[in-house]
Parts: sequence; C-alpha cells; structure tokens
Amino acid sequence: MRNIILRVSAIVTVLVTVAFISALASVSAQTPSHNITANIPFEFSVGEKKLPAGQYAVGRINSDGSMLRVGNRDESASRLTITVQASEPKEESVLVFTRYGDRYFLSEVWLAGEENGRQMIKSTDEKAMGQELAKKEAKAETIVVAALR
Repeated sequence: MRNIILRVSAIVTVLVTVAFISALASVSAQTPSHNITANIPFEFSVGEKKLPAGQYAVGRINSDGSMLRVGNRDESASRLTITVQASEPKEESVLVFTRYGDRYFLSEVWLAGEENGRQMIKSTDEKAMGQELAKKEAKAETIVVAALR
C-alpha cells in the first residue's frame, strides 16, 4: 500500500511540474519583449525610484504592456502605465521625460512604427512637483531622448 501511495505521489509531482513548466513557457512566448535601449544623460525617476544617468533598456513586463521595466545591469525600476495614442505612427523610438526644475521623470515610451505609446502613472513626488510649479505659474518642460529598437 505504501508503494502505491509513493508511486501516485511521484506521478502527481511529475504532472504538476510539467504543467507548471508548460504554463511558464506559454506565458513567456506570449509576452512581447519590445525592448528598446537609450542613453539617458541625466539622473531621472521612474515612479518613486531615482536612477542615475546611463544606458537603460526599457521593456514590457507583461503581455498587455501595462507594466514597464526600466533597467541596466545595476539598477532597475518598474511602473504601471496606460495607453496613449498618437495621430500617426512614430518615426523613431523615444523616451519622453518631464522636467520639474532639476528633476526628471520618465513619462512616456514610444516605439517606432506604432501609434500607441505607454504613459507612466505619475508618482506622488511628480504630482507634488507639478503642483509646486503651478503655484509659481511655471510649467514643466518636456525632454525627448531618442532610443534604439
């Protein structure tokens, strides 16, 4: 009886492992990479995380692109995004930053040939900086950095 229980347990373990690996492979195959890289010449924030100047890769974490990861070999951050639409496809891949004084926040990611881009959900810090500028009747500046696909 004990041998039967051990055999059934081993078979169940193998089946669960195979099912898990198959599901993981399926998700990986469905998640588009759409990675771009860019050399960012200034310190910037992705959400609440500050990242130093340098070369970064930007890519989707999930299949619908609602989560983006920005990182290099030393630093990374991820952020929830929403879809934004342009009137025509972008000619080149770009990262769009919003500058409030001396602080830069990654605000949008656009891929060459696509009409839909991704806009970062503003962090608490970014909202506060925008409100401060509005009190001073000043505006944030938009900085565009070309990326490689």
